[in-house]
Amino acid sequence: MKVYLKELVFTENDDNDKAKFKIVENQGANKLDIILGLKLPGVGNIIDSIIKKVRNDVVRYYKANEKTLRVYLEEENKIKEKEKQYNKFLKAYNSYTFVELDKNTLISKIEANKFEAFEFYELFLEDYYLLFIKTNIDKDKKNNNDNEKKEDNIDYISLKKILKLIVQLKNFPDNKDEEPVKNAANIINWVESYSNEIGNILQMFCKLNKRIKNLYGQMEDIINNKKIKYEISERCPKYYPTVNEALFFGIESILKILTSNEDIYLNLINNEKELNNFLNIIREISQRALKMEYNLKLFSKEVYSLREILLIIDCYIAKKKTHIR
Repeated sequence: MKVYLKELVFTENDDNDKAKFKIVENQGANKLDIILGLKLPGVGNIIDSIIKKVRNDVVRYYKANEKTLRVYLEEENKIKEKEKQYNKFLKAYNSYTFVELDKNTLISKIEANKFEAFEFYELFLEDYYLLFIKTNIDKDKKNNNDNEKKEDNIDYISLKKILKLIVQLKNFPDNKDEEPVKNAANIINWVESYSNEIGNILQMFCKLNKRIKNLYGQMEDIINNKKIKYEISERCPKYYPTVNEALFFGIESILKILTSNEDIYLNLINNEKELNNFLNIIREISQRALKMEYNLKLFSKEVYSLREILLIIDCYIAKKKTHIR
């Protein structure tokens, strides 16, 4: 990271005049505020600038292109033409973001050194993921006025693991052979375009993580051991996974835990208050999942299984109350 640190220049207000300063090698001589545990000092402004361009110039077109592969087609020649058109536009949108990244003079200097570029973009994406999580957690907190959701109680490490897992599930074209800057452009475009859906998955995880032991490990086990499968059928044709598979596995693995582990509910059966609080969370998750299932044509089985479980529990609680009276 020598190139990055050597070329990095900070600007701050000093008695109403802008003062510039650089990082130096002398120990204790650097004046830096590390926010949220970011790995690259000063990277926040670079990321904010890129994300603003992506949201303004790319996201709406990217999302429209994704929808073209959620249209049901029967004829093979039409499917191939649609896939060809989809990939053409996808490449154009990713190229735009690649150019925007490359415009940054600091980034362009880093790219001259291949090893440095790989190291930089690995840390760059780590910081991007963290800022994305922070933005979406805060947005959901404001929208829901959730007083329980305090920043010091949020498990950012686990949330970042989930986000990285979802990104890994996305099969980006030629991902292994991409230059790191192009790979970063692909990832940023996809994550920003699906920010609402990915944010929903992160919120589901955040609400359940304190209540279900080893939640991430269970999700990873379900995905890696293929305990859930993406449906390929007449109603869900073979080209749907291109745009749906990563989000499907992200949400379905969470729902699978809720539908296959009865101990989650039995452990609370004698604690009415805790059970009701947990059921309210499950109902919210069910509504989020159902909306995603419908909008994205995910054809989730677990979302309907969860609704059946909620119905059974509600009937049990109603019967129990009637019996007590």
